[in-house]
Amino acid sequence: MKIFFLFLFSVALVFADEQLPPDRAEDIKLLTVMIDSDSRVGSGIIFDIRQDRVYIATANHVVRPGNAAATDIEVLFNWIPGETFKAVLLNPHDPKALDLAVIVVPDLARTRADKQQLPFDRLGSPETLKDRDALWAVGHSEGRLWEQSDLLHARKPNGVSVSLRDGAVADGYSGGPLVDGKGLIVGMAVQAKQATRIDRIIEQLVHPDWNFRAALKMRTGSDPTVGPTDSSEFDKAWTEGYRLSELRKFDEAVNYFEITARIRPAEYTLARLGSVLTQAAEPKTGMERTALLERAANSYQQAIQIKPDVNDCNNLAEVLWSLGKREESVDTAKRCVALLSKNPFAFWLLSYFSERAGRNSEALAAMKEVVKLQPNKAENYERLGELLIKAGGGEREIRDALEKAIQLDPTGPYGRLAQLKLKELKP
Repeated sequence: MKIFFLFLFSVALVFADEQLPPDRAEDIKLLTVMIDSDSRVGSGIIFDIRQDRVYIATANHVVRPGNAAATDIEVLFNWIPGETFKAVLLNPHDPKALDLAVIVVPDLARTRADKQQLPFDRLGSPETLKDRDALWAVGHSEGRLWEQSDLLHARKPNGVSVSLRDGAVADGYSGGPLVDGKGLIVGMAVQAKQATRIDRIIEQLVHPDWNFRAALKMRTGSDPTVGPTDSSEFDKAWTEGYRLSELRKFDEAVNYFEITARIRPAEYTLARLGSVLTQAAEPKTGMERTALLERAANSYQQAIQIKPDVNDCNNLAEVLWSLGKREESVDTAKRCVALLSKNPFAFWLLSYFSERAGRNSEALAAMKEVVKLQPNKAENYERLGELLIKAGGGEREIRDALEKAIQLDPTGPYGRLAQLKLKELKP
């Protein structure tokens, strides 16, 4: 379970020329939602805001697995970290047509979605794609939210689809955007190596049989691929920092990411600086290592102040733990919970670091909150059973947790772990 948790929050450094430019990636993330539909995860694209509702297009198989309509759909918006919103699956559906469905989130005021502020002018033209053009998917990848895929390459579009020449996208990207090098949406991911063209998606949405309106549009006026940042000091420093990181020259990379954080002190620039400082500290010893880790902690703290993010909280807590500041690690996890009170991963974080600090009762209390927020996940009940055992919980409560894990995952890894723990209990 600890391995799973650490993997969930791992941060990967990727080649500079394999990344969508950061400004363009941030815009796409604002239009992309994370979807948890019954026992399936996926992504979606906001295509309109109208009449106190947010309209989201996604892949039909995400919300109708096996053509059975999901009854419990939750959505995460990028601008409200950790807060989930109930979504309703709308009726338009033609199983012989596109792998496409529409969900709607009511109560616009609570979502704080602003039609005037969202970058709806990111609609691309699949017709302009050439063979081997660079593409990226954005979505839900193995627990990582708003994850950008590795670099993909297109085949020239044919019919309703954009196919991938190489690379593939995981299930969690389904329903999310496929983006070209200009930062424009050219498709919706529906299969490992295939996306539906975005123009076909729009055509279906506005068709009289479906009768939606689409705010997504092409940008008019200036070319979105050319902007003041393209030749700026920021982009040069960002690109060089990634190049040096790929070569594992982290000491040099730090200098460039410090420039990006100074020019644009945003969550993603400060978090990246914290990550590279941590990497630079790994082979060091003594005061040099401590100084680098202290700088990393400071960068993560600034990132969290700008935009609370559970990955940044995790990384900050790990850095503080490495500095021997165990109480501060747990306090960081507690602050993360206060900032992201409806994010189950924040409570996972608190549970994990509380257990490491020997605070089994606090770890157990946090894990119970995870179960409340995610009552249909086997790993939560298996972990709850483990912590109940460590905290000396009652046998009936322990058995209930482990049996629930087995019920939800009878042949999977968490069900098997729960079965082993049940056997170890006294009859």
